[in-house]
Amino acid sequence: YSDSLEKSVTVIIKKENLHLTVSMNGWTEGEPAKIPTISGTIGNGNVSFEYKSKSAGESAYSSAVPKSAGEYTLRVKVSETDNYNSASVTRDFRINSLRDKIYEKANKIEFRKNDDGSVSGNLKDNDGNPLAGVSINLLQGKNIVESASSNDAGNISFGEINAGYYNLVYNKDNIETTILVHLDDEHTINDLEIPSGVRNSSKLELADSAGSEILAGGLEVVAGGEDSGSTVTMSVKKSEDEAVNNEIINRMLSDYGISAGEINFLDFSINRTIDGVSSSITETDNVLELVMPYDSSSDKEVSIFRHHGDEVGKFRALSSLPSEDDFEDGTYYADEENDLLFIFSDKYSVYAVNYNDLESNDTEEADNSGETDNSGETDNSGETDNSGETDNSGETDNSEETDNSGENNNSEDNKSSAESSIDANIGRYSLGSGYILKYPLSVSYNGYNQKKNLIGMLNVISEGQEAGIRKISVKKGKKVGTAYITRIVLSNGEKFKRLSIPVEIVKYNVRTEDIVSAVTDKKIRVSIPGGKTIKVKQSEVIIDEAAHTITFNHKFLTGTCKY
Repeated sequence: YSDSLEKSVTVIIKKENLHLTVSMNGWTEGEPAKIPTISGTIGNGNVSFEYKSKSAGESAYSSAVPKSAGEYTLRVKVSETDNYNSASVTRDFRINSLRDKIYEKANKIEFRKNDDGSVSGNLKDNDGNPLAGVSINLLQGKNIVESASSNDAGNISFGEINAGYYNLVYNKDNIETTILVHLDDEHTINDLEIPSGVRNSSKLELADSAGSEILAGGLEVVAGGEDSGSTVTMSVKKSEDEAVNNEIINRMLSDYGISAGEINFLDFSINRTIDGVSSSITETDNVLELVMPYDSSSDKEVSIFRHHGDEVGKFRALSSLPSEDDFEDGTYYADEENDLLFIFSDKYSVYAVNYNDLESNDTEEADNSGETDNSGETDNSGETDNSGETDNSGETDNSEETDNSGENNNSEDNKSSAESSIDANIGRYSLGSGYILKYPLSVSYNGYNQKKNLIGMLNVISEGQEAGIRKISVKKGKKVGTAYITRIVLSNGEKFKRLSIPVEIVKYNVRTEDIVSAVTDKKIRVSIPGGKTIKVKQSEVIIDEAAHTITFNHKFLTGTCKY
């Protein structure tokens, strides 16, 4: 006798977890992107690759493979299936700068200004040996400003040269290299590098018509990315393509609400030539810097457009000149101090530089209160005077204008000494038409044109009411010394031109927290809050090791602080 017994058993089969490992090698700009390699338990789900800048947040991931130099993060995701759970893994990688690669071996040039105003230089190769027989031309557009050749000691001499931007054309062994250089007021350039490990030429050709005063930076990097023996030539001429020109005009109005004013249509093109065969380059891996004259004294608002492929895009205005690592395609900076436009681009076709009367775009700007206008300045309408103080009517306007407010000079005698100290830095200027300007008599150096800083410190009063400021122009606002407010445009459209209101730019007083390098470094780096990072030589500081203090004696910096 036997009984049969039936039992049910539940068996749960769980999905397996994935264990992913990914390897990702970096590459150099211009090279094909590397393909990630996945290993481990990867399941059978869909695999996706996403990228972001290493410093960006999680929401920045995109399927677009990055091209520009920088630090990036790759995220690999495997989707869930019937048998496997989903999983993801990240890996950091770097795209190396093409510029760094071609400048790995570089000849060096030093410039210095002589007592008689002439400029001398010295050329050395990558090993520090003098370079003889090098031909150098300094050009501003098509105009050759100076031309000379180095002697056996590598020395080179030029006549008197004005401060400013130039294309330096370096010719050795029939290899022509064109780079963009800036000579400051002291005409001193230390260790200017010319790539020597690349046997390619870079040239800029300008037509006699529009565009004859343009400068270009970054062509040597484009040439360095081509096959050995190549010549890369950028050509700039007036655009004669009426269909393209008219499309830009139409799209300016329909897409951006900007009417056509005085327009300079320019055709930018880049060609590579090797073994007698030429081909076009419409996009580059690096962003080029294009420099052209700009009349900031006129009552014109500048805007820049580009027709590329089927698209007409508007360039975004910047509030300051970026460093080379921060160049971004589709942006520009209007340098009102030096009357120059800096245009940043990695695409080459037809450009339109449009100058409009300020009034013609009033509606658009009023709608964008608080946004950056085409000048790169922030709309300050509705902001109050940053001093936070009531005006000391006893102050004399620094431009020798008379205060028309009718207030008594002694009305503020009961202020505290601290308030009086702040108010002592506030000047008053009669703009006319009943408008009084309150402005700082001095500001601290920050390395940039002070107009962005100053616009938040100005206050215009009319009949006891504040008038919003839409835009200002500042001359000589980038260095220590006297800067001048030359133009003020109010939010209501009222304009005050041909001003000469002085503001002293004083040396920045360095604090301990501003020093971002060791004080023992060959060059000490000081980061000015909201400004530039300045490199200071050891000869420009006094270090007291016993007291742990450092004293700055630099043309832009002052002060003593602990380290």
